[in-house]
Amino acid sequence: MTGKQRQQFCILVQKRSNHIPFAYIIGKKQFMGIDFEVNPSVLIPRPETEILVHWVLAKLDLAKDEKAIVDVGTGSGAIALSIAKLSDNVKVYAVEKFANSLNVAKQNVSKLSLESTVTLLQGELLEPLLLKKKASEFCGCKPSIYPQTRL
Repeated sequence: MTGKQRQQFCILVQKRSNHIPFAYIIGKKQFMGIDFEVNPSVLIPRPETEILVHWVLAKLDLAKDEKAIVDVGTGSGAIALSIAKLSDNVKVYAVEKFANSLNVAKQNVSKLSLESTVTLLQGELLEPLLLKKKASEFCGCKPSIYPQTRL
């Protein structure tokens, strides 16, 4: 190991010893078998959330026509983009309030070539969809990140 490699390794070990999640250190997290870019501006996708995605995909498999899906508070886009990537008959709207988080989702949309299937919208809760008069069959949200007074 060169001196520079050793220094880089020590920096990574220090970050981890400061309890920085491994996904933030390496800048990615796998979800539904897909690698997603992540950073501290988004929550790290949780393995148990894959149950939700499997449920939505099962419902979509029963659908005969294209369905619209909304992911509110999309963050990295893991939920929305997994559904878009793994389903043939879906249009996905991913809503995010924070620009830094939306940029991570944009990177993931581009990386997965989902520009024609996923529409990213900046705004709070369902406001961007209401302004565009869009309807959906499924809507998902992580309400714990919003104060109860906003729900």
